[in-house]
Parts: sequence; C-alpha cells; structure tokens
Amino acid sequence: MQKLKQFRWFWLVILLCMTFGLAITPQIGLSQHTGPYFEVNSTLDEPDAYIGDGKCSSTPSRLCTLRAAVQEGQAVNLAVSVPEGLYELSLGHLDVSKNLTLTGAGSGKTKLDGMLKSRVFDIADTGFAYIGNVTVQWGKATVGFAGHYHGGGIHNHGTLILVDSTVRASSTDLKGWGGGGITNAGTGKATLVNVTIAGNSTSGGGGGIENLGTMDVYNSTIVSNQSFQSETSGGGIANTGKISLKNTLVANNFYGKNCNGTIIDLGFNLSSDDTCGFPEDRSNVDLVLGGRDDNDTYPIYAGSPAIDGGTNEQCQSTDQRGVTRPQDGNKDGTAVCDVGAYEFVPSP
Repeated sequence: MQKLKQFRWFWLVILLCMTFGLAITPQIGLSQHTGPYFEVNSTLDEPDAYIGDGKCSSTPSRLCTLRAAVQEGQAVNLAVSVPEGLYELSLGHLDVSKNLTLTGAGSGKTKLDGMLKSRVFDIADTGFAYIGNVTVQWGKATVGFAGHYHGGGIHNHGTLILVDSTVRASSTDLKGWGGGGITNAGTGKATLVNVTIAGNSTSGGGGGIENLGTMDVYNSTIVSNQSFQSETSGGGIANTGKISLKNTLVANNFYGKNCNGTIIDLGFNLSSDDTCGFPEDRSNVDLVLGGRDDNDTYPIYAGSPAIDGGTNEQCQSTDQRGVTRPQDGNKDGTAVCDVGAYEFVPSP
C-alpha cells in the first residue's frame, strides 16, 4: 500500500498568464503548496478502494495505480508522480474536479493511453490540472461519453496547464464534433508550453486543437493532425474563442489545412500554409521536419527556418526533451530559441 506523504510542492504559475494578461512570461514560477503526494507504483488500471481516505490503494491489488491516485484527488488537492510505463485506461477516462499536479518521466516514456475506448482526461469547470512530462495517446471521445463528444485526448472545462508533453493519435467519434487532440471548452483556460500535438483526427473542426475558451500556446509543435469536415475546418487548430500563439510551429495539417478562425499572433510563429494569419514571410514555409521520434517529438533538421527562428523572450530554459535552450543552431555566434517544442543541436 502506498502511504500518503506530506511535502512542499512547487506549482507552475503559468496561470498568471491567463489571470493578468498575455504579456506575462510563461517561464516557470515557483509557488509553495503543501498537500498530499502519491507515487504511482503499478501500470494496472484499478480504482481506488476508498476514495477520500487519504490512501492511494487500489482494489483488488492494494497498489497505487494511476486511477487510484487521481480518484483520491476528487477529495483533496493532489500531486502525483507517474514513472515510465504504459498506462492503459481500460476503465475509462480520468476525472479532474479539484487541483491536480501530475508529472511523468517524460513524453515517450510515461504514456497515458485511452485505448481508443475513452479520452484520457476530463477536467471539470472546478478542476485545475498541471500535467507535465507525459504522452497522452489513443484517446477517443465516443457517443454518450460523459456527455462530451469533443476532445479525444483531453477535454477541459476548467484550467489546464500542459508542459513538456505530447498529445497524439487521439480522435472524436461523431461527425461534427471537434478537437481530436484537445478541446478547450467555453469556460476553459489552457496554457501549453513545449507541447507537441500530432497525429490526431476529427470529423469536426480542429484535428489537433479545438478552442472555444481562452488558450495560450508557447514553443509548441502542431503537426500532421487532420479534420475530415472540410478544407477550411482547421486540421491543426479550430478556434471560436481566444487563442494566442508564440514561438509555435504549425505544419502539414490536413484535410482542413492548418488553422480555422482568428489566431492572435504574438510573434515568431511559422506555418506551412497561409491559413493561420501569420506574416507572409512566416507562412507557406518548408519547415524541414522529421517524423515522430521515440520521445514523441518531431525534430527539425538543418536548413529549417525554425532553427534560431524564434525569440529568447518567454522561452523556457529547455525544450520538450529537456535539451538546453537556446542553442546557436545556425552557428552565427548568437544562440536563439528555435520555433516549436524541439531545439536543434548543431554538430560540433
């Protein structure tokens, strides 16, 4: 049985970006929080034996499973550490209704898998979720599922901070329902930093991201998602709310092309087509991208305009993989952050 631990937990306060305006940096800030902390010790999908008893103990195995840990968070604010492994959610999605900090071992290492049976996370309007260093994969929003047909990987009604993570290979079930990877609902506030959104699909709008609320995206890669609805439905992003992008790469999304709706361009973004409203010299660009790596990121190769094409302002000190930013990728004597979630490291 996993014992409950009390500890001094440090929260990301990227939420300040949404509270006080987009000009505030998304750099990690530290705020002390004292609360329960669980270390997951099993990849089994078993529920908590007694929700609210302060113990992460599943039934019948009496282990600290991912589901048992998150279910304890229905009673208290919670932090969860999830080691490397494949966590298949055979019992359905994970509900977040209070404050949850969930940290994995890295994208491509800690894999949270909906098994194409359910989405992975459903965040209520009362929920606050910081999710870092994981891959969310093979989620699916299905008919009659939690009353929400949008958001194959993550459906957010509350506050979501997603960092150093990938959302991939997720989808929606019904024609017209959007957000193959993520749906940020009208009440939702979301911040994405060093995130890859890739290989998701929907029959509605927003193969990668459907935003109806408020969303800020920094140093992220949105690639190879698709919407089957129409050529203008936003294979990468469909927005009817307020979405801002900075230092972000949007590429090779289809059938609905890269973007639909108004995108607030905070600068240093790149797109492989002209649908995102970026400046002419930042649109219709060949980004020289590779395919998905084992760590679930998409590398940029030598010659890509994304290399040293960003800004060091509001840029994290590492990329999604943990590689130091900025690098002098083009060897011009000045180190500048690359566009997207991946930092190119030049040969010596």
